[in-house]
Amino acid sequence: MLTALLFFVLAFIGCGMFALVMSRVGHQPSSRVVSSAVLGYLLAGAAIWWLTPPEWTLSFPQTLAASVDAKTYGHPVEHSAESLLVLMLVACVFGSAVFTAITAFGGRLAQRVQHSRSV
Repeated sequence: MLTALLFFVLAFIGCGMFALVMSRVGHQPSSRVVSSAVLGYLLAGAAIWWLTPPEWTLSFPQTLAASVDAKTYGHPVEHSAESLLVLMLVACVFGSAVFTAITAFGGRLAQRVQHSRSV
């Protein structure tokens, strides 16, 4: 269980570091960009969990445990839990990256469009 959770924590930290770099590149306040990255990470993870089929009856902590415990849950459940967690992890990182990019560069793009309309 800790192994799977560790991947989520490390990905979360990596997304935060990426957001800090992008805030400097995009000349935006780092708090805004990092907050946006956190929001994107959490929303993407929640969306994947919400889209999980109703047949999946395990809670999130049970899914974490099942992903590393074939003896208790069986190999088919372990494989399904691993697949779900990998999909969720990829979605979290992608959601964070998209929200970071929009926040870091969207403001500059909107200013350019507004400036070009006023000229």
